[in-house]
Amino acid sequence: MEQPSIYPFGFRIDQPITTLTNMLVALICFYALYKLVDYKTKNRIYIHARAYFFCMGIATFIGGIVSHGFLYALSPSWKFLGWAFAMYSINRLERAMIFYSRPLMSSKLTRFFDWFNIFELIVFAGLAYGKLLVGLLDINSFIFVEIHSAYGLVVFVFGFGMFNYIKRGHNRDVLYFLWAVGAAACAAIFFSLKIGISKWFNHIDISHVFMGISVYWFYLGFTKILSRTNNGLIEADGEHPEKVLVAK
Repeated sequence: MEQPSIYPFGFRIDQPITTLTNMLVALICFYALYKLVDYKTKNRIYIHARAYFFCMGIATFIGGIVSHGFLYALSPSWKFLGWAFAMYSINRLERAMIFYSRPLMSSKLTRFFDWFNIFELIVFAGLAYGKLLVGLLDINSFIFVEIHSAYGLVVFVFGFGMFNYIKRGHNRDVLYFLWAVGAAACAAIFFSLKIGISKWFNHIDISHVFMGISVYWFYLGFTKILSRTNNGLIEADGEHPEKVLVAK
């Protein structure tokens, strides 16, 4: 259901609620980015976590402005910038989970995932942006951004989350990451099946609400594992003494 435009003070805003909910997700991202400073450390998990929230915040902000609120006044090419931030944000989230899992994997397996993390980003970026190389703007290429997000969340984040949950003796800290992926899955379901309440709160708005919940649960998950890092339970690069693998 397409939302009618509104004209506050004669200023046109298309899909106003969708724009607002997109901005809500961006706001949650920037809130998490700001609050994570309380857990500042040289830990690479911290660095990748902040990169995720920053890039996702920029991506959803651009999405709200360009894809919804003011598309009529802006070039669709701005969408491609948002896609780049979205893909890189998911890649940083994957990277954070790899570093968190390092103590539980062999060095050979860790190196494999380190390189595969780079390889899959290059592949999906090539699929999404390939036509730009010949001067074509193909909005339909966004499907590859969506597939990359689904792949990253389900295979990497959920997969590594379950791996850590089992290996670390059912560590509850990891549950926030699993719940976050579940919320993201709900967002995808509502969006794909176009399940909405009304034209003023449609399937896109509902999916944005679930995205916001997902981002916030990721934030809570990172605060848990980073607080353990700062308390000496996990060393800086995810290297973890064998005796403290199971969080108490």
